[in-house]
Amino acid sequence: MNELPNSHDAELQKAEFLKLVGRNIREARRGIKKSQRALAFECGMEPASICRMEAGKGNLTISTLLKMSMALRVTPAALVSGQP
Repeated sequence: MNELPNSHDAELQKAEFLKLVGRNIREARRGIKKSQRALAFECGMEPASICRMEAGKGNLTISTLLKMSMALRVTPAALVSGQP
């Protein structure tokens, strides 16, 4: 039977997932040659928020994920998957 992860394991998984999403955002942004400032403006956010997300420190909402995927011209799945 599968055990539920303890809170420490869950926090580690969350941190790794946020790093993955941040890396995918950065790679997609660079792929279309868009600055953090331009992405932030298009998504109605502060550039510092984009910086935090790309560093794996920002916990983004589904709404933000959708805005970012549209601005980056990728699917939301591309930002949360293991393959950008």
